[in-house]
Amino acid sequence: MAKTYKSDEFVDAVRVSDGEAVSVPKSWLAKGSAYSSGFTKPEAAKDPEPQEVQIPDGDPSEDWKGEQLKAYAEKHGVDLAGATVKAAMVEAIAKAKGSEQS
Repeated sequence: MAKTYKSDEFVDAVRVSDGEAVSVPKSWLAKGSAYSSGFTKPEAAKDPEPQEVQIPDGDPSEDWKGEQLKAYAEKHGVDLAGATVKAAMVEAIAKAKGSEQS
């Protein structure tokens, strides 16, 4: 016969296999439980460390990834406010570079 759980016996957890937030019986998180390796407490789930963006050599172009354009702009003090697509980012960077050379 399957065990019936009361609502106050559930806690928030994170399913290890896919990172999905779920509610599970408290006993499932206990050491030695048949389910304990499949779930973690939410605070134990960590966001992956952000990766440093590699900026390609040469002038920025639409062939670059958006993250690369943003990193280039940040490194060179270019304001990308309002530039939400790569073409606009490249244009803003080119304008900023042109004004630096003047």
